[in-house]
Order: sequence, then C-alpha cells, then structure tokens
Amino acid sequence: MCTAILAGFSLLSSFVSAAILLPPNNVPRAPQTLPTQLLPTNITNTTSNVLHIQCDSTRYGRNLSPNSCRNVFDYIRESDLQTTFAERHTGRPEALPLPERVVSSDGLCFVQPQLLRGAVTGRASSTQIRQAAYTLFERCVIEKGIGGIAADIGGDNHLSVIIAEYAPHVRCDRTATPGPPFESCLVIAADMIATKDRKVFGDASKDPRVQVNLPSVLKAIDARCQASIEITGKSTSATWYEIWEAMSALSTICVRSSGKGGKAYGLGLRKNIFIQLSDETPDLSQPAVNVSASASFLNLEASNAFLEVS
Repeated sequence: MCTAILAGFSLLSSFVSAAILLPPNNVPRAPQTLPTQLLPTNITNTTSNVLHIQCDSTRYGRNLSPNSCRNVFDYIRESDLQTTFAERHTGRPEALPLPERVVSSDGLCFVQPQLLRGAVTGRASSTQIRQAAYTLFERCVIEKGIGGIAADIGGDNHLSVIIAEYAPHVRCDRTATPGPPFESCLVIAADMIATKDRKVFGDASKDPRVQVNLPSVLKAIDARCQASIEITGKSTSATWYEIWEAMSALSTICVRSSGKGGKAYGLGLRKNIFIQLSDETPDLSQPAVNVSASASFLNLEASNAFLEVS
C-alpha cells in the first residue's frame, strides 16, 4: 500500500486540477489565485476559426439524446481568456490537465476537449470550446442523432472538441445519508491517473501478474469525498482511462445531480471492477473544500483541496 499527496486547483465541471506530485512528508505549495470568469450566458455558434466538423457514429455514438446533450451546456461557462491545455501528469503545472470532460446530469452525453495528435499543448478559451461543441450539437446530434468532432479550435488550432455518448453503469445511494461534496470529488477526478494503456488489476497477494493492486482508495484530504476502487473474483485487464470515465460519470450523476454517493460497476474486461463513492466524514458541521464559485473554466471550480492516494 503506497501513499502520496497531490496538491492542486481544480478547474472544470467534472474537472480540472493543475497538480504536483509531492513526497508524503512535503508541505504542499499555496494554491494559485485564479482569474474571475464569466457566468453562463446565451450560446452563439460563431468562432474566429474555420471549424472542421466530422460526424461519426462509430467513434462517438449513435442515437444521442438531444435533451441529454443540451443539458451539458448548462455546465459550460463562457470566457474569452485563452488557457493552455496539456496531458495531465506531464510536468506542465501551468496547464489545465487533460483528459477532462463535462457530463450531462444523466451521464449519457459529454463534451470533451482534447489535443490533436502530435500536439504537446493547445490554447483555447471556454467560449471557443463551448461554441465549437454547440456547432457539433446542431450539426451532428440534432440533424443526424450521432456524435462528432470539431478540429482546429482555439488560439493555435491544436485542440479539438468531441460530443459523444457514454453508457454509465451507476447506482446512486437511496439512503438518507448525504453524499460527499461535489467539489471534493472533482479533486479526485481531476488528479487521478487516466492513461489508456492496459494493465492487470487485482489482488497482488493472489496473482503475481497484477500491476495495479486493489482495493485502492482515493480520497480528498478535506476528509470528505472518498473513491474506493475494488474488484470481485479474478484479476482482470483494464485501463485507468476507463476507471476515470466511470468516476466522472459517477460523481456527476450521483453527487452533482442527486447529492448522494453511489457505485459505478461493470468495469474491466471481466466487468468485475467497481468504484464506491462516499463521504468519508459525513458530518455536516465540517466544511467542505474551499471553493471559489467565481473562478472556473468550463465550470470547473477552483479548489485548494488535496488528493491522497492509498
């Protein structure tokens, strides 16, 4: 069992944190001060770049729900501030770490910015991302019922945006116990590993092939949100990206939309990995993460919480 601490500010609706991996005994640096952003405004579908639109049911899904995808835009704010994006955990603490996505309240549709192939960083404003995604919504979801991608957006044309379907396997708690604060869960989703290379998940004491030992617990050091990643039965092949997708959907569907904890299940090749999301200390007298509602990008809230991995 290993322990590490991640310090950061979380900046997107199910996202973002510019994190630094610190040795357990080090003191995290003070969080940065983020600029004030704009509150949501009416959407327009104009942009200074010529968008390259491709609707693709194979990659991004078919029969997307217009109502679900329309709901995503309730959680994307507008600002003309150009922001730098880079893949998470690549030594660029000044950039907003990818992957990150904004998920609909029912978990069935999402908008996600991503770097073009070969690009190390990309620059865009939340307004440019919102407008490109809305163009996709009109041309692909409304007109054809499928997902798609818009390329060459932002200040350097190094970013694309996708609108796509997701099939969540999530069950929210039905007890009277309140769930964890959404802001605390954002810290976990923003800082956890999200790589796409396959690894063997399981109990290392029973299987020498295991590369990721389970159970593994991710928790915010504000002693609120806790994500327990567990497995039943034999070891299985999975990716951290798959786990991250499920964590993003779980925190959106149960925590943001219902104020409850919950469970995401059916993960991995054997469909036997699950995530249990709960409030580590369900004491309403205790404060949650210190969040500035005015500091956000794509509706990611600024946070000076920390993530502990054990």
